[in-house]
Amino acid sequence: MFYEMYLEDYNGDLIDVPVKINNLVNQFNDEPNILSDISEWELVRRFFIIDTKSGIGSPGGYLKGDLPEIVRFAKDITLKVELDTNYEYNEMIFPPYIEINYQEKRTNDILGETQTGKLADITFKSEYFMDTTGFWSLAKTIFIVLMVIFTIIVLLKVVV
Repeated sequence: MFYEMYLEDYNGDLIDVPVKINNLVNQFNDEPNILSDISEWELVRRFFIIDTKSGIGSPGGYLKGDLPEIVRFAKDITLKVELDTNYEYNEMIFPPYIEINYQEKRTNDILGETQTGKLADITFKSEYFMDTTGFWSLAKTIFIVLMVIFTIIVLLKVVV
């Protein structure tokens, strides 16, 4: 089953939330989503939690009820929300996005006798962040001004 996530804004409009699959391999055998440049990412709209259909290797195996050879599942899901620091748009957010890391396990490991194949550590996180460069430049300026004032006061005390 595929899912799509939407965000309802203050007008009641639905905004689709893009999905970044971190371990995506495209048709050129590249991994564009590991790059730090957002413009290079390949985002999608739909995602799945668990996939047992594409792991069936034999033709017509799904209709015959064959077990999949591989089961794929979402190991890590992160909802990322960034605050817009533009003062014109007070307390607004950029469109959020979802990051997903998929993992796969062999069906023999899951159905076998070992406990390591049956268990998987799955995580879901929400991350809220904002650009803090404006804050740090202001803090640096205030620190420099205070140091200059402190130096002037110390020099005046020494002279007096």
